[in-house]
Amino acid sequence: MSANRGVCYDQVWLTNEIVSFADASWGAEIQTRKSQSGYGLVLNGGCICYGSKLQKVVALSSSEAEIYAVSVCAKLVKLYRTLLNDIGFVQTRPTIILIDNKPCIRLLLDKRSFSRLKHIDLR
Repeated sequence: MSANRGVCYDQVWLTNEIVSFADASWGAEIQTRKSQSGYGLVLNGGCICYGSKLQKVVALSSSEAEIYAVSVCAKLVKLYRTLLNDIGFVQTRPTIILIDNKPCIRLLLDKRSFSRLKHIDLR
């Protein structure tokens, strides 16, 4: 990306499918110990949405902070999938959300572990 070119779309990525990223910085705010969530959505090799937001609650672990970040990202994925479907770019496959916290990935994939997550507010 540059001042002259804007967002660069790569021919290799022309699948019209969203790929998203979510990450969290656990306890990043020194005074309140709240975590910072970050997210990005990419379409055809170009970033279409990104942001960073201070989480509203204090996460008790890095995995919990990551789950909050994934929650924010998933809401945006749902919004952009609907928008793309409305303008004719039907999303036929599930959208990938890339995260880097292995315990968080295990928690989200294992249905039995949801009982350990009751303290996390429903989103």
